[in-house]
Amino acid sequence: MQTLAESAARLCDASDAQIFRIGGDAFRLAASHGPLGPARPVPVTLGSVIGRAVIDRQTIHVRDVAAAVDEFPDSMAWRTGRRSVVAEPLLRDGVAIGVILIRRMEPRPFSDRQLALLKAFAAQAVIAIENVRLYTELEVRNRQLTDSLTQQTATAEILRVISSSPADLQPVLDTVVESAARYCGATDAQIWRRDDEGVRLVTITGLSPPRWGGSCRSRARPSPPSACSSNAWSTCPTSRRWPPSFLGPGTTPASSASTRRWPCPPARGRGDRRPPAAPR
Repeated sequence: MQTLAESAARLCDASDAQIFRIGGDAFRLAASHGPLGPARPVPVTLGSVIGRAVIDRQTIHVRDVAAAVDEFPDSMAWRTGRRSVVAEPLLRDGVAIGVILIRRMEPRPFSDRQLALLKAFAAQAVIAIENVRLYTELEVRNRQLTDSLTQQTATAEILRVISSSPADLQPVLDTVVESAARYCGATDAQIWRRDDEGVRLVTITGLSPPRWGGSCRSRARPSPPSACSSNAWSTCPTSRRWPPSFLGPGTTPASSASTRRWPCPPARGRGDRRPPAAPR
């Protein structure tokens, strides 16, 4: 777009050139060459040269905008010392999507050849805008297809494990956390279950054992789930501050997950933001 603005100004012998896109009910500057005009959004109205070009969907050539203030009261050209102005709408399938504007400091009308060149530049700008739109839509569509394929692949993996181990829950849960971590781009994933003694870690992936002394079993102090509330562990207001890994040195998720239990942290006052201490 910037190259088009520079070429339009140079080949049409203009003081400057600007390309605007329509966003809502206002023009937004997309490219500019020469002394900059207003970069703020400009309303689409019949009172401006670019607004008239878009609304009428035709070329607007004002030989001396200073003499046409009554016709174009919203035009910025005469306020900034520009005199001769041409606005060419950017039309896609008959619908205006923007405008290209060239201006001169002196009241010297543009020639028919220069007006034809400006039409050609407008057509090129429409092609460039359309190419960007199609490319963006293609990227979005490809991303959606990739996400859909990822979900289907993860679901297929879990279903395959379920069918191969219909009576064994552990392989299924292991596959779930592995898929969740892999397809969600997470560093780790865990599944916890509640029982009468508290909550227990049933499977984990992506975490290395913490550098604690001793085993986790000796540090766990089970308590009833009611210590937190009737809600699940994941909804406990303080559970998100709990240490992320509880596997002892030399242990593995497969060998230790089914025996690890930790109580819900005790409720704290509203103003107490201290993280709960690690289990002892």
